[in-house]
Amino acid sequence: MSEVRGSLTRNLFLGFALLIGLIIISSLVGVAITIIFYGMDGLAGMTNPDDPKGLAGMKIIQMAYGLGGFGFAGLLAMKFAHLQPLETLKKTGPLPSLLIAGFVALTALPLVSFTGYLNSQLVLPDFLSGLQDWIEAREEVSQGLILQFLQQSEPIDLVINLVMIAIIPAIGEELFFRGFLQRVFQSRYSAHVSIWLAATIFSAIHLQFLGFVPRMLLGALFGYLVFWSGSVWPAIVAHAINNGTAVVISYMYGPEMVEGDFEPEISFFFLGGVTLSLALTVGLLSIYKKREAK
Repeated sequence: MSEVRGSLTRNLFLGFALLIGLIIISSLVGVAITIIFYGMDGLAGMTNPDDPKGLAGMKIIQMAYGLGGFGFAGLLAMKFAHLQPLETLKKTGPLPSLLIAGFVALTALPLVSFTGYLNSQLVLPDFLSGLQDWIEAREEVSQGLILQFLQQSEPIDLVINLVMIAIIPAIGEELFFRGFLQRVFQSRYSAHVSIWLAATIFSAIHLQFLGFVPRMLLGALFGYLVFWSGSVWPAIVAHAINNGTAVVISYMYGPEMVEGDFEPEISFFFLGGVTLSLALTVGLLSIYKKREAK
């Protein structure tokens, strides 16, 4: 990939300024589209989880800022940092690498779920009880919104949610966090430091700290897929499959299977499954790395 030009501070400031600005603009575009299709009832209905017009409006806004905010911000930030966004998009990588990336996302799911459970047990010291309350309240709001989105009674709902929750975030977030942010960090730091810095920011920006660790691990996983291949597309594929799997499971078994309280029964078989997930993920990553090194 192209060499970064400009100082790290300047590129980071510009990148996040673009991100914030474009999220606001694209969200307003989403509001305008909602009004065009559903009138002011679409906006008013967003406060009522049972209002179909309000839910449709929230989905429109979600898709608008996911693609218009993160995606366009990533492309423009790459452009200003001389990272040649069009060249980045054109470099797709060979099909076997994309397939391996997809299988890595699948094999990692049990391990990611287990780390999510461990993370959810976070209890801060008493003097940080206010922060603990804020984290839990924020998590409750986020889970409530996701549960609303995952109410899927018809096949068209599944298609819309796959686009909104899997495809658009995968493209938009990977363009910004791996296509831009990670590569900008590499102008000053080692590849490993850059990958984990970008992954940490990727997780933190979601403001869901009871799921901070698994999201950071996924961000690092996506980062290594990009670093070893020189392409953002394997990370986009893995990201989309990770998110899409949750959407499909929710459609088949109900949203509570995805966003319900995950309290595993710690047993020999359970730990064996997590260990197998780790072994398969590491093994596939090793194969992927060797393929890309050729």
